[in-house]
Amino acid sequence: MSARQTVKPLIVGAILVAIFIALSKILPPLLAPETGQWVSFFASLVAILSGYICFIAFMSRLLSGRVSERLFGILEKLLIAGILLGIAGMFQPWIPVFYPAGFIVLFAATWIFTLWGYVVPKSAHGTE
Repeated sequence: MSARQTVKPLIVGAILVAIFIALSKILPPLLAPETGQWVSFFASLVAILSGYICFIAFMSRLLSGRVSERLFGILEKLLIAGILLGIAGMFQPWIPVFYPAGFIVLFAATWIFTLWGYVVPKSAHGTE
């Protein structure tokens, strides 16, 4: 895949994020206060999601077919362990300091696991 094809999702993502951030700043003053707050929140949410989706597409194009099956499996197991560790940290009742750390671990591991699910390992890439 060419470098241009690989970078295309990043460009599209940057444009979408810029549009939705601009909408979240421009539209609220023009609307009723309650509607303006809703539009600002919704536009910000769509900006974050569209940026993440385009980043997933970029990473998938960049890494698919380049990661060994062994490394893929190891990282996948580490991310699952991170998700379980984050859940344990959030829901354990003994040490309250672990709540925020558990949330951060769970949040990061879940988002990276979602991204990693779109990467195809080297040996499986040729079978499609």
